[in-house]
Amino acid sequence: MTTAGGGWTLVASVHENSIYGGCTVGDRWSSQQGNNANLPDGDGNWSNRNTFGTAEGATSDDFKTPGYYDIVAEDMSVWHVPNNFPLEHWNLAAILRYHTSNRFLRLYGGNLFELFKQYPVRYNIGSCSNRGPAVPIVYDHGDKESTKMFYGPKSRNGLYFLTTANGMVYQTFCDMTTDGGGWTLVASVHENSHYGGCTVGDRWSSQQGNNANLPDGDGNWSNRNTFGTAEGATSDDFKTPGYYDIVAEDMSVWHVPNNFPLEHWNLAAILRYHTSNRFLRLYGGNLFELFKRYPVRYNVGSCSNRGPAVPIVYDHGDKSPPRCFMDPNQERSLNQVSSHSDQ
Repeated sequence: MTTAGGGWTLVASVHENSIYGGCTVGDRWSSQQGNNANLPDGDGNWSNRNTFGTAEGATSDDFKTPGYYDIVAEDMSVWHVPNNFPLEHWNLAAILRYHTSNRFLRLYGGNLFELFKQYPVRYNIGSCSNRGPAVPIVYDHGDKESTKMFYGPKSRNGLYFLTTANGMVYQTFCDMTTDGGGWTLVASVHENSHYGGCTVGDRWSSQQGNNANLPDGDGNWSNRNTFGTAEGATSDDFKTPGYYDIVAEDMSVWHVPNNFPLEHWNLAAILRYHTSNRFLRLYGGNLFELFKRYPVRYNVGSCSNRGPAVPIVYDHGDKSPPRCFMDPNQERSLNQVSSHSDQ
């Protein structure tokens, strides 16, 4: 009720949970019966009175209300909201929000139902010179440059909202360019003093001292505790719900100097590297599951039992630069850490 004076009514949502699942069960706006030339109209829902879905589930499934064919309107608004976001977060989570303002729907029957009766969505019909009205839009959030994030390889690095399997919404940084993109920041390990081991702020080891009576320390390598913020990840430790919720195949590590702002991480990183052999599939799909199998614990394990050794691909730098961080007697130790993806 607020955008451009208010009065916008949600009449439909087009949901896509897999770009590889075209014309399969659940694709109500195209066809649930396959890409079939013998069924040129598919399910025909662009221009019929069938309804489906719920408003609250509109980012998790297709949605169509009676308002789609019943409301007589002049303009339309479109929001691009990531999958599975709860209704109360749509406004802030939307990657793009825009609307028309020239009352174009008055020329086409007053709604999408009438428009698509005039310009049907049908297999092997029409041409690029006859595809319906081209209508100018007004951006309420984002701009035409923002659409680049939908088209690799020019997807943009930056902050994104994600949702866990249980519906928790969180914000983190995504690297959308390295090796094809799709890297999600799940954690940062920050060190502001080499002399402050196991003191307040050392969330990945222990904030209670190097205590043999507390062999697990704070236990954050293998629990669901979260802390910090994405923007502050070079100034403090950071851990997101994605650490335990995302099921992945590989991991990427960036070594960024302290206190650099997010927009400079890529260029400021001394090293950037990633794995490419899908090793996480063997260890539960994320660091949470990996460290449950190989716990970080006082006086446990041995040098012959320290977890997987995984080859890495350097995106910036190579195995030589780390020598500048150490004296000669430490070189072997650092190379081992690097080969283990710094974990």
